[in-house]
Amino acid sequence: MNLWIFGDSFAEMQSSGQTGSEWQLQIVNHFKCDLYNIARKGSSSEWITLQLSKYWKDISTEDIVIVLVPYWDRQCIFIDDPDFNHLPTIENYNKDQKIKDRWSKYSKSQRDAFTKYFMYLHNEELVKLKTSSLYSWINNLKLDIQPLVLETRSELTNNYFVNDNYNTATGNLMDVSLAEWKDINDWYTMTKRSLFSDSRISHLTKQNHIVLANKIIKYIESNTVPDLQTDFHTTFLDKDYVDINV
Repeated sequence: MNLWIFGDSFAEMQSSGQTGSEWQLQIVNHFKCDLYNIARKGSSSEWITLQLSKYWKDISTEDIVIVLVPYWDRQCIFIDDPDFNHLPTIENYNKDQKIKDRWSKYSKSQRDAFTKYFMYLHNEELVKLKTSSLYSWINNLKLDIQPLVLETRSELTNNYFVNDNYNTATGNLMDVSLAEWKDINDWYTMTKRSLFSDSRISHLTKQNHIVLANKIIKYIESNTVPDLQTDFHTTFLDKDYVDINV
């Protein structure tokens, strides 16, 4: 059995700063299986669908698949940089050298086309269909244990497909993440100062990595669909928070 995880920053594990207590690693350690964590911050539904299509034939019926469905309004333009997903990202290009370096590898024509696309051609209804397409791909995974969907936002597009072959957790991960803060304004200040990055791996602290891992393990062992609206630790982070292992 392998564990496959597809998603955005709520699934991504940075190469540095890992503690071994991340929910992804806890599940792997519990079941003694291999992990394929295919996740990038800022990624869109179409980027995740692309990854599913690439690994489709490698997924076996006895494998576990978890898909984190991101905010629907993102759109993938550059496959290698899926976080360049909308006009607001442009605001960061000249504020952070690492972002600036990644942006500068594209030609001026490409950068201009990116801007003009979102200004004049971006169509919300068509983008919503890309999220619906992701749900359809998940629904067509025929596995011994039905794929598990974790939605990262509450503002998701309507799912037009009957989910006969997957289960969706109740609630969303963004609410879990924000509820860790005593004052949500501290989070807004922190992310604005750091160009909307969040030092918590998968945007959760250690206590809630454990809670989430246990919920998913229970799903795998007893088909109990996770409820993301209960049991998590809340209102304990403040503006002095710096340690991802709190």
